[in-house]
Amino acid sequence: MAVYSMTGYAMVQGALPSGTGDDTGLQLGLEMRSVNSRFLDVSFKLGDDLRAAEPALRELVGQRLKRGKVELRAWVEGRGTGQALTPSDTALKRLHLAQATVLQTFPQAQPLSVSQVLQWGQQRDSDTSDWPQQLLRFATEAVDQLLASRQREGQRLADTLLDRTRQLRSLAQTAQPLIPQLVEQQRLRFLERWHEALGQTGLSSDAAQDRALTEATHVARNRVAFGRPLIDMPLQWVASPQRLGDLAPRGRRRAIGPADIAHLPILTNPSPSNLYVSIADWFSTAGRQPGRLITCNSLGIMARLACDGTGLSLLPVGILREEIGTGRLVILPSRPPIAPHQASVAYRRDMPGSSLAQLARLISEIAHDSELAHYRPTS
Repeated sequence: MAVYSMTGYAMVQGALPSGTGDDTGLQLGLEMRSVNSRFLDVSFKLGDDLRAAEPALRELVGQRLKRGKVELRAWVEGRGTGQALTPSDTALKRLHLAQATVLQTFPQAQPLSVSQVLQWGQQRDSDTSDWPQQLLRFATEAVDQLLASRQREGQRLADTLLDRTRQLRSLAQTAQPLIPQLVEQQRLRFLERWHEALGQTGLSSDAAQDRALTEATHVARNRVAFGRPLIDMPLQWVASPQRLGDLAPRGRRRAIGPADIAHLPILTNPSPSNLYVSIADWFSTAGRQPGRLITCNSLGIMARLACDGTGLSLLPVGILREEIGTGRLVILPSRPPIAPHQASVAYRRDMPGSSLAQLARLISEIAHDSELAHYRPTS
């Protein structure tokens, strides 16, 4: 698959014949530039003689390009000189007399500028009716050149990114053996500061830990009101159908065990979340550990990543009705089974008013009527 950059350049020049095919001595030039832009944004810089071609040019560019800020500039000049053709002396004298007559009748009129005189000379000596068609032919060639330029630039960018990726992979492989040493250094540094802090309080490590737990429990009991459990949320291993081929060969009805998925990436909440603990406990029943954990704080994002095939995930099936119903996720029965999680409601006791208690009761009613409480898909 070709990689295209949005940056490119193209230029086409050629002789501009008259309507009868005669050589006019004029040169038509067309230049296209493109830079990065989220959408296609085309601008034109055309002379009056070429402006009739703008709608066709816009349609042509829109059919071939989809993104980028594109500028198309076209001009007519004398061949080989880089300058517009100069009218003859006779023609200039006639134009001068005509201008004098006009200014005598209309004193407020502005005299002709040099560019207007040169443009008049071109229009007088050339049939411009065929210029838009010739410009469209040049534009087709220029778009081809621009696409080729963007492809070459895209390939250079791709090669650069691949080279940087190889360098990063090499650096990661070099750094990997150093990670345990760095972790140990951080651990020792923390312990050193911890013991220094304990020395200033006069408490032992165990005493400090017991005191912290006691204070935390006291705060929780006085500030937090825990309601009764709301509902049980069954947990199931789920995966995208494309991931099924990564599992060890198994019968259609055979449940998976820790050994079947230990080599696969697993999506879960960070430690010490309930999901993380449930996964660790399940693997420990077989004396195994997951090979790779990808942690995320959002169950919705974990479900989306599982649908994309990033890895397997242990999730409450009540939040996956759409994904399971459409086949984007498949339930993997597990051995041993995993105990469901309980959802509870808690709120601060010391908040003024009774609205929180009423809200907790409302949440309890809604939870018992929700899909989380009743959705039980078959494997």
